[in-house]
Amino acid sequence: MRNIKNSFSVAIIGAGPIGLELAGCLKKKGVDFIQFDKGQIGESVYKYPPQTRFFSSPEKISLYGKAFETPSQEKATREEYLAYLRNYCLDNKLDVHTFEAVTGLKRQNGHFDIQTTKGSYSSKALVFAQGGLTFPRKLKIPGENLAFVYDTLIDPHTFFKSKVLVVGGKNSAAEASLRLFHAGAFVTLVHRKASFDKKAIKYWILSELMGRIKNGQINCFCSAVLEEIREGEATVLQKKKRLILPNDFVVKSIGFEADLSLMHQLKIPFSNKNTPIFSKETMETKVKGAFVMGTVIGGTQNKFEIFIENSHPHVDKVLAGLGRYLNHPQLKKEKTRIEDNFSMLEE
Repeated sequence: MRNIKNSFSVAIIGAGPIGLELAGCLKKKGVDFIQFDKGQIGESVYKYPPQTRFFSSPEKISLYGKAFETPSQEKATREEYLAYLRNYCLDNKLDVHTFEAVTGLKRQNGHFDIQTTKGSYSSKALVFAQGGLTFPRKLKIPGENLAFVYDTLIDPHTFFKSKVLVVGGKNSAAEASLRLFHAGAFVTLVHRKASFDKKAIKYWILSELMGRIKNGQINCFCSAVLEEIREGEATVLQKKKRLILPNDFVVKSIGFEADLSLMHQLKIPFSNKNTPIFSKETMETKVKGAFVMGTVIGGTQNKFEIFIENSHPHVDKVLAGLGRYLNHPQLKKEKTRIEDNFSMLEE
């Protein structure tokens, strides 16, 4: 028998910006729900290095019902957006179950049974909003797990006057290299391709990077693969020639992988691109009552095409789908988000 206190109409897995936006809308519509995140709210944003700036302007990453402006009237920093998300939760009185990971899911008798690290719950509908940046990609080489090897850039100040080897060739690697350089590190960038893809790096970042490389301020090895990491040095294979590169630290900027294991527990069908199959109208998957939204719909993205800015329309679609599935009059009554006020892109 289900515990009535732990039973809800909707359960949301993930408390990033889009998950929080849905929660705020459900709260305003008087729908009972519960929301989980294995970390803190906005965990992926929190893991950005200090003072990282968004590429999207503030209005395009704002959430329903709360304007977002920066004091500088420029694009937001990590710190400004985290403060915005905290205030959004306070304004909407959202009670997110942070640091409570969902470990098990089962659908039976028209409900979803949810097991977490702290308890058991039940919901009529389930929404996956956990994002697509769960696991750092691995190189699968010797020395990758040494203490001085980082899966992503942390505070650049850490690396002042140190030799840092950056691995990667897209925007995150380019930006990491420049931020490390500006923080006084001696940077060597290793890229497996012969040249940089202009479409994969913001033009102003690529322009500065190429200038720094040309002037010898950043070392760069293209057509090169990192083979092994050891204390104080690393082996790189470049055009059949092995090079020994000195380093104090290694920063991998090779991307992340999505955690799709909970969807697999529910046997949600996937496409041949390893993305969940869902209705473009309601975001409902082939498993009745299970919805997806946000960047997780893209699975593990090799090329980022789904992000906060173009995920806002998912909120209205999920609300419409929940309204039909739960037969909830408030959700079916009207659209929550007036999309004309936002320059959002459909995915």
